[in-house]
Amino acid sequence: MPTSHDCSLEFEQMSLSRILELRQLERAKVAQDALMLAFSVCSQISSTAAANEEAIRLMEEEQETEKRERRRNRPWICLWIQRRSTHGAEVLLRELALEDPRSYMNVLRMNADTFNELLDMIQNRIQKKDTQMRRAIPTRLKLEVTLRFLASGDSLKSLSYFFRLPPSTISKFLPHILNAIRIVLAPHLQVRRFSISLLNF
Repeated sequence: MPTSHDCSLEFEQMSLSRILELRQLERAKVAQDALMLAFSVCSQISSTAAANEEAIRLMEEEQETEKRERRRNRPWICLWIQRRSTHGAEVLLRELALEDPRSYMNVLRMNADTFNELLDMIQNRIQKKDTQMRRAIPTRLKLEVTLRFLASGDSLKSLSYFFRLPPSTISKFLPHILNAIRIVLAPHLQVRRFSISLLNF
């Protein structure tokens, strides 16, 4: 027959077991709450990131739309360049060739007859075809720009204003014209050969 002391020990053991069980439940609840809180925070962060990405995407689309509108409203060629055929340097050079040959030679460092002869020599090498988008730059104008560049050493920007051509366009065809001139004139040029003797001191 169990004594009161045994009953007391059994009660204490049950109490300790109950206390441990309650603590385990509390810890489990705390861990579960922590997990729920972490999940909630991650969800909020994910939602915020998604919202930010959507906002950035909308801003980029709006900027791209504005760029397209600006390109659409911008003229294909500047207006002052479009007036090249009536106000450009090629008009002045035609006038000088007819009215003031000395000034013409001062501009290009050759007379009109020599210019036309050189143009005939390189015509087939530098001529381009017109496209549906734009007309090709005349070969005469390309040669005039090149000779003026050689005669004056002007910058591409200065040549651009004088001949009403974009600097980027001049930079593209200028090496091609120079190379064509070198090829056609090579048989007519004789480079004087000479030797250099080294002196021993």
